[in-house]
Amino acid sequence: MKKMLKILSLCLALVMAFSVVPVSYAANSEACPLVYVPGISSSNLYHDINDPSTEYAFPSVDEVKRMVTDEIAPALIVYAADKDADKLSKVISDQFNIIFADYFYNADGSAKENSGAILKFPSTVSKNSRLRLDWDWRCDPFDAAADLDKLVNYAIEKSGCQKVALASHSLGSVVILTYLSVYGDDKISGIVYDTPVVDGVNYLGEFLVGNFETDGEALMSTVKGILGASEDRAFVESIMDVFSLAGIPAGLSEVLNSALDAVAPGIFRDTLVPLFARWPSIWAMVPESDYEAARDYIFTNYLTDADSMKLKEKIEKYSDVRSARHDTLLDFDKEGRFAVISRYGFSSLPLMDRWEETGDTVVHTKSSSFGATTAPYGTTLSESYLKDKDAKYISPDKTVDASTCLFAEKTWFIKGIQHGQTGATGVLYTSLLFGAEEATCDNYSLARFTAYDAESDSIIEDDSEPEKGGKKSPFEVLFNFVREFIKKLLAFFKIR
Repeated sequence: MKKMLKILSLCLALVMAFSVVPVSYAANSEACPLVYVPGISSSNLYHDINDPSTEYAFPSVDEVKRMVTDEIAPALIVYAADKDADKLSKVISDQFNIIFADYFYNADGSAKENSGAILKFPSTVSKNSRLRLDWDWRCDPFDAAADLDKLVNYAIEKSGCQKVALASHSLGSVVILTYLSVYGDDKISGIVYDTPVVDGVNYLGEFLVGNFETDGEALMSTVKGILGASEDRAFVESIMDVFSLAGIPAGLSEVLNSALDAVAPGIFRDTLVPLFARWPSIWAMVPESDYEAARDYIFTNYLTDADSMKLKEKIEKYSDVRSARHDTLLDFDKEGRFAVISRYGFSSLPLMDRWEETGDTVVHTKSSSFGATTAPYGTTLSESYLKDKDAKYISPDKTVDASTCLFAEKTWFIKGIQHGQTGATGVLYTSLLFGAEEATCDNYSLARFTAYDAESDSIIEDDSEPEKGGKKSPFEVLFNFVREFIKKLLAFFKIR
């Protein structure tokens, strides 16, 4: 009998041991609802949230074309003759204020009247359901987090699950961070951050202190980014190389910056500040290092009325969330599954002096990956830097070092996918959140560094190689241009 009791006790001890050690893995691998929080401009907005027929949308391509051809282009011609910058900036501001009229917030950082997004609750929710938070992406992150809390509670109640998983793109990461800061993580099994902006978007800090500067090379880089892997890229690049050889970008930079110096102050004052600086969400994306300077500049020089002070109080409230962001996420990583998807391979916007920082055309890779070391766009990490680095953390093209990331083993990088493209990354969320074990770059089927295939809208193996160092010689530039030009001619006559 005693022997039997010893055997039973041993069995019970083993059962308890194996049930306690992997408890977080077991809980996280269970199916549960997934709530997706999209980024800026990804949810429909309505003039009246009680009336679904009042939806409004971003200006159409036709509206923008009409504005440019009928109003701005004639104003530019007049400006070329009279050099009246105030007149030109007023025309541009007036036109933008008309087509973006629906998107202005009140001075206190609240939605006008009863406008905003409609929070939707599906009639049925199962453990395999995928829900989406429709939210007003202009709003105070705390208001969005409150809506997320309602949806999380609803999903748990309807599905019978104890927890839900969360995934986000871009600005949606701020909503999840704020949710964790206010409501805790007891109801969350895992989080996937796709191109998060909780570390900030660099050019917003510059934008909110009125810093506008462009560069001819930056503009050409942006065009290359837009072309992606299209069949015209090589031909366009050969033309741009000829332009560079002829010194055109430098001259273009001078002309454009002269025009910006003349008209930007008026447009900034009359349109950009009243529109964007009143969105609390914009302030949540300002890097911590730039926040105080931007806040002081805007609220000292532009937004000085009593209502604007209420807005200032709102954005100040987020400061505590921002300053604790890494600790909040590190704490969650100890309790649930966490993964980050970052993007690289493009330069940034051509209107700021940080355009050479590699990113996804909108968010810099260093920011979206929580600390990756990157080479300036168009270059590679130096041999001296790479000398003692572990090769598994270095991208095939030698432009990104993942070892310096906050979550170095749980951050995946995709080359060649622009910021707004979410179809290919969306398919990753489920496997990252609900696999048999928590995914890391060492045990997951997706490599740490991959590439985006635009034709199939999928993620593929990254077989790219480092670009050749040094500038092309004049002979190479001209030879490439002639070669690509002949290819285009042959293709044209073949089609004809």
